[in-house]
Amino acid sequence: LGLGPLHSCAVVEATGEVWCWGGNSYGLLGRGIDDQELWSTAHAAPVVLESDETANLTGMGSLAAGTDHNCALSQDGEDVWCWGSNSHGRLGNGGQDWRKISAVQILDGDVGQIGEVTSGGKHSCARTIPDGQILCWGYGGDGALGTGTTSSQSTPWLINDISGATMVTTNNDTTCALNASGGAWCWGRQYYGELGDGTALSAEPVQVQGLHEEL
Repeated sequence: LGLGPLHSCAVVEATGEVWCWGGNSYGLLGRGIDDQELWSTAHAAPVVLESDETANLTGMGSLAAGTDHNCALSQDGEDVWCWGSNSHGRLGNGGQDWRKISAVQILDGDVGQIGEVTSGGKHSCARTIPDGQILCWGYGGDGALGTGTTSSQSTPWLINDISGATMVTTNNDTTCALNASGGAWCWGRQYYGELGDGTALSAEPVQVQGLHEEL
Protein backbone atom coordinates (compact mmCIF):
# COMPACT_ATOMS: atom_id res chain seq x y z
CA LEU A 1 0.00 0.00 0.00
CA GLY A 2 1.30 3.45 -0.92
CA LEU A 3 -0.18 6.88 -0.17
CA GLY A 4 0.56 10.12 -2.00
CA PRO A 5 -0.89 13.54 -1.15
CA LEU A 6 -3.85 13.09 -3.53
CA HIS A 7 -3.82 9.41 -4.52
CA SER A 8 -3.33 5.87 -3.22
CA CYS A 9 -2.13 2.58 -4.72
CA ALA A 10 -2.14 -1.04 -3.59
CA VAL A 11 -0.65 -4.33 -4.80
CA VAL A 12 -2.92 -7.36 -5.18
CA GLU A 13 -1.02 -10.21 -3.53
CA ALA A 14 -2.44 -13.01 -5.69
CA THR A 15 -1.65 -11.47 -9.10
CA GLY A 16 0.87 -8.73 -8.39
CA GLU A 17 -1.38 -6.21 -10.13
CA VAL A 18 -1.28 -2.59 -8.97
CA TRP A 19 -4.54 -0.70 -8.46
CA CYS A 20 -4.66 3.06 -7.87
CA TRP A 21 -7.36 5.58 -7.04
CA GLY A 22 -7.72 9.30 -6.32
CA GLY A 23 -6.21 12.20 -8.26
CA ASN A 24 -4.80 11.39 -11.69
CA SER A 25 -2.61 14.44 -12.27
CA TYR A 26 0.45 13.59 -14.41
CA GLY A 27 -1.04 10.13 -15.00
CA LEU A 28 -0.53 9.05 -11.38
CA LEU A 29 -3.08 6.25 -11.68
CA GLY A 30 -1.30 4.69 -14.65
CA ARG A 31 -4.46 4.12 -16.67
CA GLY A 32 -2.68 4.38 -20.01
CA ILE A 33 -5.32 6.69 -21.51
CA ASP A 34 -3.78 9.54 -23.48
CA ASP A 35 -6.59 12.07 -23.36
CA GLN A 36 -6.11 15.63 -22.16
CA GLU A 37 -9.57 15.67 -20.62
CA LEU A 38 -9.17 12.33 -18.87
CA TRP A 39 -5.58 12.32 -17.61
CA SER A 40 -6.29 14.74 -14.75
CA THR A 41 -9.65 13.20 -13.80
CA ALA A 42 -9.95 11.84 -10.27
CA HIS A 43 -11.21 8.29 -9.67
CA ALA A 44 -12.98 7.31 -6.49
CA ALA A 45 -12.85 3.63 -7.47
CA PRO A 46 -9.54 1.76 -8.03
CA VAL A 47 -8.25 1.34 -11.60
CA VAL A 48 -5.60 -1.17 -12.67
CA LEU A 49 -2.09 -0.02 -13.60
CA GLU A 50 -1.03 -0.56 -17.20
CA SER A 51 2.51 -0.74 -18.56
CA ASP A 52 3.97 0.48 -21.82
CA GLU A 53 4.54 -3.16 -22.83
CA THR A 54 1.45 -5.08 -21.65
CA ALA A 55 -2.15 -4.20 -20.88
CA ASN A 56 -1.92 -4.80 -17.14
CA LEU A 57 1.32 -4.88 -15.17
CA THR A 58 1.56 -8.04 -13.03
CA GLY A 59 4.09 -9.69 -10.75
CA MET A 60 4.66 -6.67 -8.50
CA GLY A 61 5.46 -7.20 -4.83
CA SER A 62 5.60 -3.69 -3.36
CA LEU A 63 5.24 -0.06 -4.38
CA ALA A 64 6.14 3.47 -3.35
CA ALA A 65 3.87 6.47 -3.89
CA GLY A 66 5.49 9.88 -4.32
CA THR A 67 3.94 13.31 -4.69
CA ASP A 68 3.35 13.09 -8.45
CA HIS A 69 5.07 9.85 -9.46
CA ASN A 70 5.07 6.23 -8.29
CA CYS A 71 7.36 3.22 -8.53
CA ALA A 72 6.72 -0.50 -8.10
CA LEU A 73 9.11 -3.39 -7.39
CA SER A 74 8.57 -6.87 -8.80
CA GLN A 75 8.10 -9.86 -6.51
CA ASP A 76 11.45 -11.34 -7.54
CA GLY A 77 13.30 -8.06 -6.93
CA GLU A 78 14.54 -7.91 -10.51
CA ASP A 79 12.39 -5.13 -12.00
CA VAL A 80 11.42 -1.59 -11.04
CA TRP A 81 8.65 0.25 -12.90
CA CYS A 82 7.68 3.92 -12.52
CA TRP A 83 4.89 6.18 -13.83
CA GLY A 84 3.52 9.72 -13.45
CA SER A 85 5.49 12.96 -13.72
CA ASN A 86 8.92 12.76 -15.33
CA SER A 87 10.00 16.28 -14.41
CA HIS A 88 13.78 16.34 -13.75
CA GLY A 89 13.96 12.66 -14.69
CA ARG A 90 12.07 11.37 -11.67
CA LEU A 91 10.86 8.25 -13.54
CA GLY A 92 14.46 7.16 -14.02
CA ASN A 93 14.09 5.79 -17.56
CA GLY A 94 16.29 8.41 -19.22
CA GLY A 95 13.39 9.60 -21.37
CA GLN A 96 12.40 13.15 -22.23
CA ASP A 97 8.63 12.74 -21.89
CA TRP A 98 7.23 15.09 -19.25
CA ARG A 99 4.93 12.35 -17.92
CA LYS A 100 4.14 8.68 -18.38
CA ILE A 101 0.51 7.57 -18.09
CA SER A 102 1.53 3.90 -18.01
CA ALA A 103 4.42 2.27 -16.17
CA VAL A 104 7.91 2.20 -17.72
CA GLN A 105 10.66 -0.20 -16.68
CA ILE A 106 13.83 1.40 -15.33
CA LEU A 107 15.67 -1.50 -13.66
CA ASP A 108 15.67 -5.04 -15.05
CA GLY A 109 18.18 -6.93 -12.96
CA ASP A 110 21.25 -5.21 -14.40
CA VAL A 111 22.27 -3.92 -10.94
CA GLY A 112 21.36 -7.09 -9.07
CA GLN A 113 18.37 -7.79 -6.90
CA ILE A 114 16.43 -4.89 -5.39
CA GLY A 115 15.18 -5.16 -1.83
CA GLU A 116 13.05 -2.02 -1.68
CA VAL A 117 12.13 1.13 -3.55
CA THR A 118 11.03 4.45 -2.04
CA SER A 119 9.64 7.60 -3.68
CA GLY A 120 9.77 11.14 -2.30
CA GLY A 121 8.39 14.40 -3.59
CA LYS A 122 10.71 14.71 -6.58
CA HIS A 123 13.02 11.69 -6.52
CA SER A 124 13.16 7.96 -5.82
CA CYS A 125 15.75 5.54 -4.48
CA ALA A 126 16.25 1.77 -4.44
CA ARG A 127 18.30 -0.52 -2.20
CA THR A 128 20.09 -3.56 -3.59
CA ILE A 129 20.40 -6.87 -1.76
CA PRO A 130 22.42 -8.41 -0.29
CA ASP A 131 25.14 -5.74 -0.60
CA GLY A 132 22.93 -2.85 0.50
CA GLN A 133 23.91 -0.28 -2.10
CA ILE A 134 21.67 2.71 -2.81
CA LEU A 135 20.64 4.05 -6.22
CA CYS A 136 18.73 7.32 -6.61
CA TRP A 137 17.24 9.27 -9.52
CA GLY A 138 15.15 12.37 -10.23
CA TYR A 139 15.49 15.94 -8.96
CA GLY A 140 18.89 16.67 -7.46
CA GLY A 141 18.62 20.37 -6.63
CA ASP A 142 18.24 19.62 -2.92
CA GLY A 143 21.14 17.15 -2.86
CA ALA A 144 18.73 14.28 -2.09
CA LEU A 145 20.31 11.99 -4.72
CA GLY A 146 23.60 11.75 -2.83
CA THR A 147 25.71 12.27 -5.96
CA GLY A 148 27.91 14.96 -4.42
CA THR A 149 26.29 17.59 -6.67
CA THR A 150 22.89 19.23 -7.03
CA SER A 151 22.41 17.96 -10.57
CA SER A 152 19.33 15.94 -11.46
CA GLN A 153 19.67 12.37 -12.76
CA SER A 154 17.29 10.80 -15.29
CA THR A 155 18.65 7.29 -14.68
CA PRO A 156 19.53 5.51 -11.40
CA TRP A 157 22.78 6.78 -9.83
CA LEU A 158 24.82 4.54 -7.53
CA ILE A 159 25.86 6.31 -4.32
CA ASN A 160 29.47 5.38 -3.71
CA ASP A 161 29.52 6.30 -0.01
CA ILE A 162 26.83 3.82 1.07
CA SER A 163 27.03 0.02 1.29
CA GLY A 164 25.58 -2.49 3.67
CA ALA A 165 22.34 -0.51 3.95
CA THR A 166 19.40 -2.35 5.47
CA MET A 167 16.77 0.34 4.82
CA VAL A 168 16.29 3.50 2.75
CA THR A 169 13.55 6.12 2.92
CA THR A 170 12.81 9.46 1.26
CA ASN A 171 10.75 12.58 1.81
CA ASN A 172 10.39 15.76 -0.26
CA ASP A 173 13.98 16.95 0.09
CA THR A 174 15.92 14.31 2.01
CA THR A 175 17.01 10.67 1.85
CA CYS A 176 18.12 8.55 4.80
CA ALA A 177 19.49 5.03 5.13
CA LEU A 178 20.37 2.63 7.92
CA ASN A 179 23.54 0.59 7.54
CA ALA A 180 24.26 -2.93 8.73
CA SER A 181 25.93 -1.72 11.93
CA GLY A 182 22.86 0.26 12.92
CA GLY A 183 24.11 3.74 12.02
CA ALA A 184 21.90 6.27 10.23
CA TRP A 185 23.06 8.34 7.26
CA CYS A 186 21.14 11.17 5.56
CA TRP A 187 21.62 13.54 2.63
CA GLY A 188 19.71 16.36 0.99
CA ARG A 189 18.33 19.66 2.28
CA GLN A 190 17.27 20.29 5.84
CA TYR A 191 14.92 22.98 7.09
CA TYR A 192 14.32 21.65 10.60
CA GLY A 193 17.40 19.52 11.26
CA GLU A 194 16.45 16.55 9.08
CA LEU A 195 20.09 15.63 8.35
CA GLY A 196 20.97 15.37 12.01
CA ASP A 197 24.32 17.16 11.70
CA GLY A 198 23.40 20.85 11.67
CA THR A 199 24.24 21.59 8.02
CA ALA A 200 21.74 23.24 5.67
CA LEU A 201 22.41 20.99 2.67
CA SER A 202 24.59 18.00 1.97
CA ALA A 203 24.71 16.34 -1.44
CA GLU A 204 26.67 13.46 0.10
CA PRO A 205 25.65 11.12 2.93
CA VAL A 206 26.45 12.39 6.43
CA GLN A 207 26.17 10.35 9.59
CA VAL A 208 23.40 11.35 11.96
CA GLN A 209 25.03 12.55 15.16
CA GLY A 210 23.86 12.15 18.74
CA LEU A 211 22.24 8.73 18.59
CA HIS A 212 22.75 7.10 21.97
CA GLU A 213 22.28 3.56 20.73
CA GLU A 214 22.19 1.76 17.45
CA LEU A 215 18.89 1.73 15.55
